Amino acid sequence: MFRPKLFFLLLAVVCLASSYSVLAFDDWQPINPEELKMTADAAHQGDAIILYHEETADDMSRHRWVYKRLKVLTEKGKDRASVEIPYDAKYVGISDIRARSIAPDGAITPFAGKAFNSTIVKAHGVKYLAKVLALPNVQVGSIIEWKYTEYWESYVFAPHWVLQNDLLTKRAKFTFVPMFKAGHYIEDSRGDIKDRVFYTTVGLPANTAIKTTANNRMELELKDIPAFEEEDFTPPSEMLKMRVDFYYGSDKMGKPQEFWKSEGKYWSKELDKFAAHSAAVAAAVSKTILPTDTPDQKARKIYAYVQKIKNLSYTGSDGRLEELLNHESREKRTVDDVLQLHEGFRDEIARLFWAMARAANLQAFAMRVADRDEYFFQANIPNPSQLTSEIVIVNVDGKEVFLDPGTPLCPFGHLAWQHTATQGLRQSADGAQLAPTPGASYKEAISKRVGRLTLSDDGSATGKIGIGWAGEEALTRRLSGLKTDEAGRKKELEDELKAMLPAGALVHLDSVVDWDNAEKQ
Repeated sequence: MFRPKLFFLLLAVVCLASSYSVLAFDDWQPINPEELKMTADAAHQGDAIILYHEETADDMSRHRWVYKRLKVLTEKGKDRASVEIPYDAKYVGISDIRARSIAPDGAITPFAGKAFNSTIVKAHGVKYLAKVLALPNVQVGSIIEWKYTEYWESYVFAPHWVLQNDLLTKRAKFTFVPMFKAGHYIEDSRGDIKDRVFYTTVGLPANTAIKTTANNRMELELKDIPAFEEEDFTPPSEMLKMRVDFYYGSDKMGKPQEFWKSEGKYWSKELDKFAAHSAAVAAAVSKTILPTDTPDQKARKIYAYVQKIKNLSYTGSDGRLEELLNHESREKRTVDDVLQLHEGFRDEIARLFWAMARAANLQAFAMRVADRDEYFFQANIPNPSQLTSEIVIVNVDGKEVFLDPGTPLCPFGHLAWQHTATQGLRQSADGAQLAPTPGASYKEAISKRVGRLTLSDDGSATGKIGIGWAGEEALTRRLSGLKTDEAGRKKELEDELKAMLPAGALVHLDSVVDWDNAEKQ
C-alpha cells in the first residue's frame, strides 16, 4: 500500500543494544473451502473481494510485512491478477515477494516469474515506483494472494494504515511494533528525544480500539470493511478513507499549540540559515531592480527573475517532468548554489524570492502550506510533514500579496489552486504562527471561446474556434504542458476541443501563443 509523504517520520535511531532479530513472516493462511465456493452476489458487490489483509510494521527490525488474499468474482475481476506493490525507492527496498493463484477446484499455481519495476501514474499526475507481477492461471472464482517485505536502514517510519480499499475487505489485521525498548531511543535531527507514540484515527467503527499487548505491540483487527467509492470533485481520497496515523513524539506533542510555536521557530532558523547574509543575493537584486522602482515594481521584477530559474521539481534535464525526483542534495543547497547553478527545487526557488525581496527592503514573509489536492492540514496533529510547499507573502503598499514563486508559470499575485483556502505556518512580525491562505476567486479562472462556423446544406459545419485561458485555467494547462513535448501539448488541446463538440468532429490545432508567458492568457 502506498504511503504518502505526509506520514513519513524520518529520524536517527540510536541503539545501545546492537542486535535484534528479524521477525518471521508467517506462511500462507489456510484455504477456507467456503472461500473457494464463494460467488458474486448482493452481499459481495464488485468484481473482486479482499478476503484477508495483514500488515506488520516493526520499527525495531526496520521491516514491514504485507499479506493480501483476494477472490476474483467476475471476468473483469481477472484484471486483479496484475498486482502492483508501490514503494518509495528513496527510502525502502522490497524483498521476499511471493505469490500464487488458487483455482476454484483448489489447484495451486505458484508465481514463478519476476517482479518488474514500473512507474505508476495516479490521480493529479502523481507518479511513483511499483513492483509489478502477473499471477498465472487466474479465472473467475480463483483466489490470488501475495506477500512481500519492505525494509529500510537508518530511518523509522511510523506507519500510516489505510484500512479501506476500493474493494470490500472481509478480514484485516494490522500490527505496529514501535521503536521503544530498553537500550533504544529516538533522536531527531534537532537533538529532540522522541519517547512515545501518538496516533489519530478516522472512521473506525464504534467499539473498535487499538490494543497494546504486553510485549509493546499495537494491534487492530477488523471485519467487513466497506469498499471506498471514489467520486468526482471530492477532497483527496487518502484523507477520507478509514485510517490510523501514527507518529513519534514527546510530551509537547500533546500540546499542539506549543508544538507549532516551537516548530515555527525552528523553521524560521532554517530559512535564515539557507539565505543568511548572501552577497550573491544582493548582487542579483542590484542587477534586477532600479533604485527608483516602486515596491510593486521591485516585487514583480524579482518574481519574474526567479520564475526563469530551472525548477527541478517540475522539469528534468530534457525539459520534461521527471518520473521520480531525486531530492538527495536538497538539504545541502544554499541560496548561493541556486543562483550559481540557476536551478533549484520549488521550495528553494520560493526561498530565493523571499531572500531577494528582503534584500530589496521589501517586507516579505515565508509560509509553509499543505497542498490541499493531497492533504488536509490538521492543527491538532503535531506533524510538520503535513506542510508540503512554501509560498511567500510580500507587503506592497500596505497590502499583503500572496505569491507562488516555486510554481513555474504562475502569474504574479496568483496562487496555484492547491495552495488556496488551505492552512499552514507563516512568518509574521510577531514570529511564526498558524494561518490560512486566501481562497480562490472565480475571476482568476477564466475560459473564453469564440467560434466562426459555416453551416452547410448537409448539416455539417466547418470553421475556426479560438479559445483563451487565463489565471488558474491557463496555469493548469501550462503545468500539464511541462510533462510532455510539443506534439503532446498539441494533442492535449485538440482532444480538449473534441470533447466539447459532437462525436466524430475533426479538429486540427493551427497555433498556440503565449504558452510560456504567465502574465498573458
